[in-house]
Amino acid sequence: DALDTAETLKAQFPRLVIEASGGISKDTLSQYFSPHIDIISLGYLTQHYAAVDFSLKIVGETELGNGEAQGATLGPDAAASRRDFAF
Repeated sequence: DALDTAETLKAQFPRLVIEASGGISKDTLSQYFSPHIDIISLGYLTQHYAAVDFSLKIVGETELGNGEAQGATLGPDAAASRRDFAF
């Protein structure tokens, strides 16, 4: 059982940070509340929603060809802004 294992590990290694993860839902969350478990991770928070692609695709100059990159037309100042990534 996770609580017994966490208690045993904390007794041997008091500074150890213990995370409970996997198979934990909002219905079983309270079963993991313990002074021996420091972190509880729930995949449930993200598993029931559609994913959104926030990826950044960088196209090299040789891939631009006729001014189109993966179907998107580049504007007149594309060459100047292509390297201007503000993070």
